[in-house]
Amino acid sequence: MGTAHVSEEIYTHEYLWRSVEALVKLAASEERRLYLNISCLAMAYLAFEAFVNFIGEIIRPDLWAEEKTAFRGQGDAIDAKLAAIVERLPGYDWRKGEQPYNISNVSRPSEISSHMEKSFDLSMSPP
Repeated sequence: MGTAHVSEEIYTHEYLWRSVEALVKLAASEERRLYLNISCLAMAYLAFEAFVNFIGEIIRPDLWAEEKTAFRGQGDAIDAKLAAIVERLPGYDWRKGEQPYNISNVSRPSEISSHMEKSFDLSMSPP
């Protein structure tokens, strides 16, 4: 049997985030940008969810090993996942509705990219 080697690690949240950036640039040059902005917002959420899962696998591998059942019945799965992650972060006081979780101060969909970049390091790699 042959030997396999890994030449590159692919992080889903990074590729999704690159898609957000591409959509933001494209929307800026289009007259009918509404549809691109909606796609941008949806893609930004998918990137955020992928990033939460990425961090969760590192910080809480016990829960993420059984992710489908671990968060079932806990209301909003993203909130439950964030709570599980924050539980392991010493000295971090997370409050939903406040920065960086809240993006209500973003006035245009095209601003979401810069807001998220300032709030999260989406290129984080595992230790």
